[in-house]
Amino acid sequence: YPWLNSHFNDAYLRFMVWRGVALLGATHVAVLGDVFSYQFLPNEEFAARIERFRWCMRPASGLPVVVIAGNHDIGYGSEQTDFM
Repeated sequence: YPWLNSHFNDAYLRFMVWRGVALLGATHVAVLGDVFSYQFLPNEEFAARIERFRWCMRPASGLPVVVIAGNHDIGYGSEQTDFM
């Protein structure tokens, strides 16, 4: 049930963002790498992942969110381009 895994992970991430912001009084949110795994995804799938990420991060709305790209986000070695 891959869809169930994704929905559970999304709900858990959203809960953790909400709790972190609420309990710690966060002023910023940092997301550390391998968020979108962009490599060779069709545009539609990438857009769907962006929407899922936005839903997960909604409890942090109004806070600066810094996303630091990981190797799965930009590719490996010879797969990397200046654009990516």
